[in-house]
Amino acid sequence: MSNWWIFLAIAGFVIFLLSVRLKQPNQKKPVTRKNHNRVASMKNSSGMREALQREVEVSGLAKELESRPLSPKLPKHIAVELRKLAITTLWNGRRAESIASEIMKNHEVLISKNDLNVIAGSEIFQASFAHNAARAKRVGSKYYIWRTSKDAAVCQACAKKQGKRYSWDKRPRNGGYPGEGQCCPSGLCRCTAAAVIPDEFGV
Repeated sequence: MSNWWIFLAIAGFVIFLLSVRLKQPNQKKPVTRKNHNRVASMKNSSGMREALQREVEVSGLAKELESRPLSPKLPKHIAVELRKLAITTLWNGRRAESIASEIMKNHEVLISKNDLNVIAGSEIFQASFAHNAARAKRVGSKYYIWRTSKDAAVCQACAKKQGKRYSWDKRPRNGGYPGEGQCCPSGLCRCTAAAVIPDEFGV
């Protein structure tokens, strides 16, 4: 009988300890100035690495586009600046109209806002092509398929290239790469390139 009371006493004591522990609030690790600075430093380092990588990619794409003629309607330094802004749209999503507005705000240009919008749009298409070409060639792609918008605004020169295969490294005759727009009456080419992936990548 005495053993039974001892067992009940121990059980009651254990239940009491558990109830006291459950009532205690969860204690979070205090955020010290040292920990806060460490987290902030890690975020800043990550942001700096991303910014540096972005700068390297922009420089690489700018070099890739050096073989393509700048717009003859703009002074060279303005055309170069516009091209760099067009490249950054690959990450920030800005539209051609926004870039054109910035150029007109910072420089005196002798062309209309509409013409500048067309030039900015063309540069964005060209930057997109160069970016896609670089990524495709990293996985072994050597060719792309020319794709038009398949509407009434497609010029005859681009329509003839629809569905044909071209090399990333060889500039097509009669109009150049997709996006250059040298044969398009409006000066804006909306054509794109669909990468041909090698068979070992499952295509």
